Amino acid sequence: MSYILNALRKSEEERQQQNIETLEKRTHGKQDSGANPLLIAVVALIIINLFFLLYFGWSFIKEKDYGEKVKAVIIKKQVPITVKPEKIVTAVISNRPKLFQTLSIAEQVKNNKAKAKVVKKRQKVIKLKLNIAKKTIAHKIITKKQKNDFPFLSELDYEFRRKVPDIDINVYVYAEKQQNRFIMINMKKYQPEQEITPGMILKEIRINSFVIKYKNRVFQIKRK
Repeated sequence: MSYILNALRKSEEERQQQNIETLEKRTHGKQDSGANPLLIAVVALIIINLFFLLYFGWSFIKEKDYGEKVKAVIIKKQVPITVKPEKIVTAVISNRPKLFQTLSIAEQVKNNKAKAKVVKKRQKVIKLKLNIAKKTIAHKIITKKQKNDFPFLSELDYEFRRKVPDIDINVYVYAEKQQNRFIMINMKKYQPEQEITPGMILKEIRINSFVIKYKNRVFQIKRK
């Protein structure tokens, strides 16, 4: 009897041990079969990063293609298709300003000398024009004064004119300097302030007339 009870106990213990082992295996199997959350998160981040990299790469390529298209359109508008690039380059080089063209020292000296000569010629022309203008103005002023200061012999009364001796001038010289002016009457030279005939004094020699003082009257006689 005791032998049978002992056998039953052993079989019961073995059965319980087997049941415990199967429960542990099941629990371990469930734990092993469950997914790790950290691993899932890492995989998700990698996928998201790959997506963003692909998106940025695609947008960069698209922007580059758009810029090249815009550049091609601008060049097409500025330069006709029929014109070759070589001709455009040569035209730009030939039409560039002289400031950007390098000159040698000898060429620069030559250009400066030529410019200096042109400036000197212009200065001479300006001086000549000024001198001519001054002489013209002075001559007009003198002529105007001369016309208004003394009357001509033809404007005086007949009785006085009849008494004035005839003057036959052989040579008439007028110069800018008064000391170089003279007239020759009957082949004799007279200068201002000299007496021509008794009572008749040559006062002044002008361009178109000479001034005479005779019997306390001063008048002009036109040059013939």
